[in-house]
Parts: sequence; C-alpha cells; structure tokens
Amino acid sequence: MGRSRSRSRSYSPRGRSFAQKPRRERDPSTSLLFRNLSKTTTTEDLRHYAERYGPIRDIYLPKDFQTGEPRGLGFVEFSDPKDAEEARHCMDGSTVAGRVISVTFAQHGRKRPEDYRN
Repeated sequence: MGRSRSRSRSYSPRGRSFAQKPRRERDPSTSLLFRNLSKTTTTEDLRHYAERYGPIRDIYLPKDFQTGEPRGLGFVEFSDPKDAEEARHCMDGSTVAGRVISVTFAQHGRKRPEDYRN
C-alpha cells in the first residue's frame, strides 16, 4: 500500500510512522545502577563521587514521567570495566548526600522516558 495522506492531499508527517532510533546497547560490565539517591542529587554530584574511580562516559538520572521529579536512582557508565568494578565495590553501601546507596551492575541499558510511562 502507498503512503497515507490527509484529505487535503498535502503532505503531513502525522500519517507516517517513524522508525524508532535503535537504542545504543551498553556494555553491562561498564554501566552501574545507583539506588536510594537523594531527590536533590544532580548529575554533577554523582559525577563528583564516581569520577574518582575512572573516566565516565555517561550519567543519567531518570525522572518520574508524571511529576518530573527525580526517581532516586541513576545510571553511570564508565569507559573501562575495571573502573566500573572498582566503583561498584567501593561505593556500594557508602553514603552520598546523607543516604546509604546501593550500587549494582545495570542489567539493561538506560531506559528512555517513554519506557517509564507504563
């Protein structure tokens, strides 16, 4: 079948289905999940604590889709798996911004905002 068009025969992007961009797969041995972060923790705060263990490729602090408030968790992706292992070992159970945090290897890549809607 051909491309769907509006009744006015003018081109409309609404009728097209856009292919989703493929999610960049993350190496599970370099991506860490931080839980029990303070709602006031920023990416720069987390970078300050995590950068001690090696170069960081990415930091992501997901927010609640409905309220826009931080969810209290974050993802940090290191460049080197050895740095990620050292950070996990040293930071798991440590205190960041007055809260005891849990640090584990992330099972999947970081989620997109639409993954939290359901």
